[in-house]
Amino acid sequence: MSLAGRMMPVRPRRIVPNVSGNKDLSKIYKDVSTPFALWVLERPLTSIPKVDVNNGIVVVGASRTGLAFLETLLMGPTSSYLTFTNVTLISEHGLPTVAECLRAADTCVPKNGRYTDRYLKCVPFYFYVDVICAVVTAINRKKKCVYFKNGGMKYYDELVITCGQQFQHPEYLKESLELDKELEKGKTCERMLMDDPDYQPHRVPAPPEMPENVFVINSLFEANINLRKLLRMVSDAKQDEALRLCATNRVVVYGDCIEAYSCMTALLELGLSSDKIVFVEPFPSEDPAELRVNCFNDEVVDERVQAAIAKLGIHVHRRSRFTGWHIKGSRVVSLKFMSPLHAFRVPCFALFYYGVKAIDLHAFRGKFN
Repeated sequence: MSLAGRMMPVRPRRIVPNVSGNKDLSKIYKDVSTPFALWVLERPLTSIPKVDVNNGIVVVGASRTGLAFLETLLMGPTSSYLTFTNVTLISEHGLPTVAECLRAADTCVPKNGRYTDRYLKCVPFYFYVDVICAVVTAINRKKKCVYFKNGGMKYYDELVITCGQQFQHPEYLKESLELDKELEKGKTCERMLMDDPDYQPHRVPAPPEMPENVFVINSLFEANINLRKLLRMVSDAKQDEALRLCATNRVVVYGDCIEAYSCMTALLELGLSSDKIVFVEPFPSEDPAELRVNCFNDEVVDERVQAAIAKLGIHVHRRSRFTGWHIKGSRVVSLKFMSPLHAFRVPCFALFYYGVKAIDLHAFRGKFN
């Protein structure tokens, strides 16, 4: 452990809007070009004995809850006399921060809470936390270990699960959901004997393959990768008249959430013209039990956002639900939607899908088996 292990980390200062317009405050709150982490060592701290806690604490999932837990554990009131030396974070893409991030990618991911890319670079997580980029598929509570999708494993003394929910493939649990609808209509349930070779209750079905021009974004890392890929697709397709991005072959954004609106803003910031973007909104939900409240939870805000979209010239389809797609090769060439009055198709250069949001199947199976 270096000298930083004896020092106390300092939390980043929260940015307060300069409502008064004071120039001195603007200089104080102005962001520095390169964010940095900060430790402090005061004279009273040198006389306080510091205890190293070596219990293996494993946090699964880099959600806001998981990051808040890590920050409180490492930089909370006990940080002046306790140092946790064996903390591990397991997440598919590690901490939600990117070294060289597109500005549009930062716009694409809504800033819900204080854990932005810049804030995470000002917190010394990498000094205190071992980060493992992996997906947890099973938990052995007797042996106190977790298993990874790539075959590895990690032992723990204390396990914290903060996976949260992510946007999933459009065909997420398609067969199971269709079976539930049929059972609600009165169809008898088909039973399978436990000695049947096909009976595999612990088997997680393989996720469907994602076409190369369909993007599901759940983190800043995925936003940065997918937007760069979109730019390459636009550049490569300029030579092909049938596949190039144009007013008849546009980028489709599907979803009824703030992430979908952030995605459209990011596409405009990336340089796409508004006439090459189609927004399909499946609001309100087909489920009569769900509340019919817009994602902003404010009618005035929603009206102004919709007016801004109309002013920009983005083509919008309201109350339309995704029903399928037509694939040619490895790419989706058209999308099928159903509105209350008719079914229609939309030519597709690329699809940003924000429809189904649910827990990952591997995480669900690992927690409850």
